[in-house]
Amino acid sequence: MDAMTDIIEPAKAAVSMLQRIHQYHLRELEFWVKTDVDGIQFMDDWGAQDQLLIPPTIWRDLFKPMYRDYCGLAHAH
Repeated sequence: MDAMTDIIEPAKAAVSMLQRIHQYHLRELEFWVKTDVDGIQFMDDWGAQDQLLIPPTIWRDLFKPMYRDYCGLAHAH
């Protein structure tokens, strides 16, 4: 499976995989927000020197909702 192609032209399998990864990260985050940690850091690299590696519309459609979930969960605690 070519990950970049699957992001540009998302197939059901690619979207399903992203959702599974997202659910994993949510469970991990749910654990950490219940502890006394002072901060949470997300590490991703979405860009080249001058632009995103994928079209901004695709990033907004596929990934922004996931980050919204992560930040919402963190801010709720």
